[in-house]
Amino acid sequence: MSRKVPNHLVIIPDGNRRWAKSKGLIASEGHRKAGSYEHIKSLFNEVKSLGIKYLSFWGFSTENWKRDEKEREELFGLVMKAIGEWRKEALQNKIRFRHIGRKDRLPKDILENIAKLEDETREFSDFNVNLCLDYG
Repeated sequence: MSRKVPNHLVIIPDGNRRWAKSKGLIASEGHRKAGSYEHIKSLFNEVKSLGIKYLSFWGFSTENWKRDEKEREELFGLVMKAIGEWRKEALQNKIRFRHIGRKDRLPKDILENIAKLEDETREFSDFNVNLCLDYG
């Protein structure tokens, strides 16, 4: 029996702060756990093994600007770290990377790293990862 596999999977993390608070941790610990390289890599591997061609992560919504500055800085720090870690994975495994969302409000260093990774992976097409930042 064949099974139908979607072409595109979107992951919208929700509840990271609630999870952390339920464990007596600060909210950012929930983001760190969900956004860890090991976690992301396992998702990549599972999605690819299923034959899904597009994977989108909703990492920072337009509404997240309402969060306190410290939490936003923590989230942007995780994004910077993730881009660096994903770069090696993307280049080794020919994964196309794209940013979806506004570019006028994100920190300059993130935008520069995103642009570099988008450029380095623009020729790849077998597996595509979209990072939705400042996206509503």
